[in-house]
Amino acid sequence: MVNESNFCVAGYVATVPVPGLTRSGVPTLQMRVAWTPRKREQGTGNWADEPACFATVKCYRKLAENAFMSVHKGEPVLVTGSLRIREYDAKDGSRRTNVDVTASSIGHDLTRGVASFRRLPKAAETAAVEDSDDHPEWARSAIARATGSAQDDNAGAAEASSELAEDAVGEPVAAPF
Repeated sequence: MVNESNFCVAGYVATVPVPGLTRSGVPTLQMRVAWTPRKREQGTGNWADEPACFATVKCYRKLAENAFMSVHKGEPVLVTGSLRIREYDAKDGSRRTNVDVTASSIGHDLTRGVASFRRLPKAAETAAVEDSDDHPEWARSAIARATGSAQDDNAGAAEASSELAEDAVGEPVAAPF
């Protein structure tokens, strides 16, 4: 989009990601991401933390579904998206500013740890799950896919998925380079 401000930040997930739906039924996910800028003091050469910064991150559609299964409170993430700054009046009457990011992509920050990526089988995407009032239907389905409790008509895909899960247990494997 023309004149859209792109924003990228490395930080940590500060709140538990909350799934939801728009009025038209589009999956959403909202969470807060925090980062702490640091600067070097000229007199001593030491690094000093500045006040922490927070942004509300909103995800839609497939990104919301995948982030719900992949990103958890406390994990280091990279978020890219469009930035909006809005002011509002708080309940106590004070004027506040909120930073909102509509995410176009989210991933784990691999400078702070390791991660494993896997695609979900198409059959698992439409799996049925037992009813729960805690999350929208799309979130329950995502949970079922992530935990392996979704019923899959393709036995080969389920078997391959369980083999991948077994391989993921244990220490990370060193890269061949």
